[in-house]
Amino acid sequence: MDQLHEEFYRSHPELVSQSGNRTGRRVAGAPPDDQGFRREFIRFLWGDSLSAAEQEQLRSADQRALDSLMFDYRRRARLQVLENFSNAEGLEFELFTNLDGPSCGFDFSEGETYLVEAYRNAPDQRWMVGSCTPPRLLSAALDELSALRAWKAGQPPKVRILGDVFSRDARQSPVGIRLQLLGGAQPLETVSDSRGQFQFQNLAAGIYQLIGGATPPQARSIDLTHAWCARVLVPLDRR
Repeated sequence: MDQLHEEFYRSHPELVSQSGNRTGRRVAGAPPDDQGFRREFIRFLWGDSLSAAEQEQLRSADQRALDSLMFDYRRRARLQVLENFSNAEGLEFELFTNLDGPSCGFDFSEGETYLVEAYRNAPDQRWMVGSCTPPRLLSAALDELSALRAWKAGQPPKVRILGDVFSRDARQSPVGIRLQLLGGAQPLETVSDSRGQFQFQNLAAGIYQLIGGATPPQARSIDLTHAWCARVLVPLDRR
């Protein structure tokens, strides 16, 4: 965001001088006499991607309307739809995200392929996405992709349980800890790896009991009746 402001100030010195806004830190929420400054920044930010209706909104908006439209807080991403699981109709899908990470924006990179979970913005019903539930690069979301494909085909997806074994006081090694999983057709066992991590894969949907960790071993209930994956933290020491 700050970089965009700096580029704008360098290319529009006359506006900065007229508005008295030389710091580059206050655009949205500026006083009423800075409306012209905000409009020009929005045009700089969006270029020719604003529709005719949006251009008219921008031209006639007062200070309150500019705050509501939030043109200077967000940007638009147009995605080519390669595979659709819900709500993306057509070969392209348009959504919005805030400008930067601190305001929960997400930075898309041109040419990358993402698994995207978006939500409707209540005031204008536009699709939004943010860094709180961010899109994932497809190469890092292959398990989620398989589960979605199974769901779309009407098949019950295989579920899995991931976990991390840890010691709160770092006195115990999390390596090689035996864990048992109950609730399936038969008990399953595994041990934590060199990083203290473990997983149970290719499970049927259901409610499971994970046993292990502290001495004596503790049992944890894991409900996978409406989810395909769960992550569990297993402490080795009690408090």
